[in-house]
Amino acid sequence: MALTDEEQRLLDVLEASLKSEDPKLARDLDAPERAGLPATGRLVGAGVAVVVGVLLLIAGMSFAWWLCVVGFLAMLVGVTFALAGIGRK
Repeated sequence: MALTDEEQRLLDVLEASLKSEDPKLARDLDAPERAGLPATGRLVGAGVAVVVGVLLLIAGMSFAWWLCVVGFLAMLVGVTFALAGIGRK
């Protein structure tokens, strides 16, 4: 649905007002692909850490208990790493 000329003019005035009052917010709104999404590399690294942690946890059940501890810590670091990136730009 298209805007009327009056609505478009009002929208332009509001956008200009926003850009002059809060340039950082205006920049963030102009770049929605970066808003709140963690970087792909961060997610891949976190996923690898979680998978390695699960494998160490399984291996620890067969071989040595300390591998379970290391596996759990690897999973914890991976999840923390992924969640820490949410909201970063």
